[in-house]
Amino acid sequence: PTTILSAAHHPQAAAVAEMLVPLSSLLQLTLALRMLQYVSLYRPLGPLLVTVGGMIRNIVQFFGVYAFVLLGFSDAIFVLFNASPEVIDGSVQPVSYQEVVTNMVLWVLGEIDFAML
Repeated sequence: PTTILSAAHHPQAAAVAEMLVPLSSLLQLTLALRMLQYVSLYRPLGPLLVTVGGMIRNIVQFFGVYAFVLLGFSDAIFVLFNASPEVIDGSVQPVSYQEVVTNMVLWVLGEIDFAML
């Protein structure tokens, strides 16, 4: 007779399973990148992989600049919102920095929350 192990029988099994999920994701990503090295040996796909690698490099650079600009504007809005007379008087609650950054990202994606303004 075979028995299926569950968290009810072994409480540590759930903790081990939670630790294995990120590890298995990292393993899959590593194997996929290794397969790209082998695929690059195939003559028609080699130049395409070089092009995709350059595109990914450009995307990472863009998001680096974007994060710099986003955090700069988020700092400015955070200071402006929390230095308003209403916040100083106590009639309006101050805005958290996390809320400002979240709303800035949503504004870029087209989800404008006018309640914050």
